[in-house]
Amino acid sequence: MLGTPTYMAPEQYEGKDVGPATDLYSFGATLHALLVGRPPFPGASLPHLMLQHLTQPPPRVTELRPDIPAELEWLVLELLTKDPTCRPASAASTSDTLRALTGDLLRSTPPPEDRPPSDWAPLPPRPPAEERTLRSTDDAISTRIEFVNRRGEAVRIHWLDYQGHRVFYMRLDPGMSYIQQTYVSHPWIVTNTAETPLVVFRPTAAPGRATIHGR
Repeated sequence: MLGTPTYMAPEQYEGKDVGPATDLYSFGATLHALLVGRPPFPGASLPHLMLQHLTQPPPRVTELRPDIPAELEWLVLELLTKDPTCRPASAASTSDTLRALTGDLLRSTPPPEDRPPSDWAPLPPRPPAEERTLRSTDDAISTRIEFVNRRGEAVRIHWLDYQGHRVFYMRLDPGMSYIQQTYVSHPWIVTNTAETPLVVFRPTAAPGRATIHGR
């Protein structure tokens, strides 16, 4: 099995033949993440992730981004169809459809500032009590956060969705870091493995570093 589990097609998990339709599924998962700030299946473990890709329908992007056109949502759902024969005919036809559907929507999103993470400004840690008042809102300003775990224990990274609910994204072991694409109006909360809130981070238009300190 070769690939990034979060974006792998069902046939890859099953060890079946792969082809262009497999790449289209991976693109659909990537497109979903770009549109709503999270992958379609954020499984907490590899077995859980595999089960989601094999059996669960993808969440509708309009549940998180009501401003997304219905036709664009349909394209994402078509790309994420479990049966490879039911996905779009080719990458070229998908590109043509996407270009026709998005137009101004994609052009309105400026590219993230192209600087290495070592140059990104630190994001100020905010008290975990803020979680109760925060939720994501719509905007088209894409950005990135580098989460860095300086604690002596593993932490869990969660996005706060449009209802203010936690959506688990990543377990980060001590000394580890990872970069998350997100939007300026999407808050994030870090908890310990018992789900006790530790710190809140709010993205800025420029990419930033969210360092998680503590014991």
